[in-house]
Parts: sequence; C-alpha cells; structure tokens
Amino acid sequence: GVGAPGLLLEAGSDPHSHAMRPSQAELLERADDVITIGPSLTPWLEKPLSSWASGAVLVSLWDILWTTLLEYRGGHDHGHGHEDHGDGVDPHAWLDPSNARVWLTAIAEVLADKDPTHGDIYRQNAEAAREALSQLGVEWESLLTDIGLYGVHHDAFQYFEARFDLEPTFVVKEDDVHQPGPARIAELRAEISHTPVSCVFVEPFVNRGLIETLLEGTEEQILDLDPNGARLEPGPELYSLVFHEMTQTMAKCR
Repeated sequence: GVGAPGLLLEAGSDPHSHAMRPSQAELLERADDVITIGPSLTPWLEKPLSSWASGAVLVSLWDILWTTLLEYRGGHDHGHGHEDHGDGVDPHAWLDPSNARVWLTAIAEVLADKDPTHGDIYRQNAEAAREALSQLGVEWESLLTDIGLYGVHHDAFQYFEARFDLEPTFVVKEDDVHQPGPARIAELRAEISHTPVSCVFVEPFVNRGLIETLLEGTEEQILDLDPNGARLEPGPELYSLVFHEMTQTMAKCR
C-alpha cells in the first residue's frame, strides 16, 4: 500500500548472468536500498553496484542473521567465478520458506529505517506475509508426501528439498558451467537402468536434448520445475505462487 520495488531482473532472466540495460542502470542510480540474495548468485552485479549504487544501502539477504545456508552438495562450487564471495555456499536460499520469513522481517526494517513515516505499514505487511507463509507451508508439505523417485537436470533445489525432506536420486548437471561428459552420461544411464525414477525435473527454457537421451527407452516424465517464477507475473504474490507451482509439479511425480 506504499509503493512497489524496482525489479532488476525480468521474468525469465538468468540470475547467474545478465547484461544490464541503461534503464536498469538508472534504476540503480536512483535506489535508496538495493536488496539481493547475495553476490554468489549474481556475480555480474558487483561492478554495477559499486559504480551506480554507491549511495544506496546494500542488503545481501544471505548475510541476515538466522538465515539457513547450505553448502553445495558434493563440494563443488558451480563455477560461477565468485571465489571471494561465499565459495562453496549454495545461493538458492530463497527456496527455503523459513529463510523468506526471516528476510521479511529484515526487509521491513530496512524500509522503515529509510521511510519511518510508513514504518508501521512495512512491519504489519511483513507480519501478515510471515503468517501466510507459515499456513501455506503446511499445505505445501501435505502435497509433497509420497513423492516418487526423481532426478533433476540442475542441482538448484537443495533448500527446497531439505525443507520438505526430499532428495533427488541423481543430478545431471552439477554446476552452471560444465555439461556432463560421456563418462558421466554413461554413469547416469546405468544408474537410471538400475534405479528407475518416476520423473526428471528441468528448469524452464532448458534444452531437453540431454535429458531425452538419458531417458531414451524409459517411461519417465520430464517436468518443468521453476524456482524463479520465469513464467509468472512479478508482484506481491510471486513468491507464494512460485512455491504453489513447484509443489503442484512435484506432486505429479508419483
């Protein structure tokens, strides 16, 4: 009821790599506060922040106290080229709703500090959103019981899986840079033949050719699982809609 944030990344953009437009640079220049998940997720943003948002309060959400952070599975760093910024920490931390509840409180205080006139509104909105997430979490958990065995194309869902007690049978692409080589593909095909899965989840706009090769001759489903809301309209309900879509998709995997 007070205003709307400026969004640097449009729906469908890859947070790991992005070329900023002049209008987005102007948005940074005018910003009083800039809120990000953390530099590990958006390494391309470091230089624009220092150049164009030097007067803004910079908030890295994964630095907020009580945020749950997980290291990458298998000890890999996903090849983002961010050795000095939380190397080894999986940055997909928004996929744990408990982190979202922590961040709501922090964001409300950042806004209230800069705009004390509306401080009570920010805090009340944050409290309402925390309560809604708590109630939705129960609903999401009920949908995710008895999920069948599954694989994932990209190891981006660890926080979601940890929160809802899920675990993939296999991960095809363990980092954001390197494609699996012939030896890894052969290993995966052998794993699938010995432990058939019900489905494989891929993110939107991913080339499915590799997955289709791996699953050739099997009956596994290939389903889109979208952690970013790439096909959803940005707005106040986006976060809960992302989780609604994800849980509905995963519930098909029986």
